[in-house]
Amino acid sequence: MATVTESAPSQAGTEKYIPFETSVNYEKVAVGGAFENGRLESSWYKYASYLPHNVPGKQPPLEEFQHQDVGLRADPEKKALLNAPGAVFDEITPAIGTEVHNLQLSSLTSQQRDELALLAAERGVVVFKGQDFADIGKDRQREFGAHFGPLHVHQMGGQVKGYPELLPVYRDFTAGAVDNEIKNNVSSIKWHSDMSYEM
Repeated sequence: MATVTESAPSQAGTEKYIPFETSVNYEKVAVGGAFENGRLESSWYKYASYLPHNVPGKQPPLEEFQHQDVGLRADPEKKALLNAPGAVFDEITPAIGTEVHNLQLSSLTSQQRDELALLAAERGVVVFKGQDFADIGKDRQREFGAHFGPLHVHQMGGQVKGYPELLPVYRDFTAGAVDNEIKNNVSSIKWHSDMSYEM
């Protein structure tokens, strides 16, 4: 996606804002609001099988492996991805970020996945909204991720029961853990690098 852009002073009110909700109030998704001990009773939650499941013990140490970047085998012009029927690709900024509309990750062919890896490497961030990914099943989700390389099992986080490679990104709105962690901060934005000590 070689793009020629011209820099121009931004005009007030023209900035593009992409809202993402990271704090889900599970009372709103619970039918009848069934909570026990401040946590959502999982039988009421549509994606209950994705709630964190903690497995005691340790994972074996990471072993060195040869990474095969699937973006390197992609068509440099990314024709299969960029010409997908109905798909629209919007640049979030001239240099970084692309938002993709009308294209389901779950429907990408192997060639399109390779081209997506190349697009992500070129643009840094690729955003897909309105995905059916949560509903395609854990086996297909795991297979999708494995296309890009060996899957990692997180040493510390909960996992999806029976699928240790799937790490649920989950915030229990009622527990207040994140709020307590950031209550004395100027902003709620935090950054960290997972598992760097394993390298």
